[in-house]
Amino acid sequence: AENILPFGRSVGKTSEETGQSFSSEFLDWGITTLEALQAVEAKRYSMPDLTVIASGGLHNGLDSAKALWSGANFTAAAGPFLSCGLDLKHDKAIAAVTERLDIWRQQIALTCFLTGAENPEALRHAAGEVLPE
Repeated sequence: AENILPFGRSVGKTSEETGQSFSSEFLDWGITTLEALQAVEAKRYSMPDLTVIASGGLHNGLDSAKALWSGANFTAAAGPFLSCGLDLKHDKAIAAVTERLDIWRQQIALTCFLTGAENPEALRHAAGEVLPE
């Protein structure tokens, strides 16, 4: 018997039979991190003690700085750090992840400098706005 998911999604067929992969439907899933932050920021007046952590779609320090600038209190990322050391031996993986983290920090520091923000927390109050790509 063929397995069927709700809304008619067939699990039993292969990509060769359907012409597409099972996961291709999820490429446009959800909203961007920037859209989520803008929606939360619009409601922040009613939740002044809300802590916002941006963690999706951050690929580098500039992305983190943009998230902070857009209202996040903190940012988090795993993929960029895991991928850079994935196929390396232990010592080289640690060095690669450490280097990536150093570059990430430098990118945030440069963004602070370029916007006149004293530190990453001050990015929230820097002049200007982050526009979607």
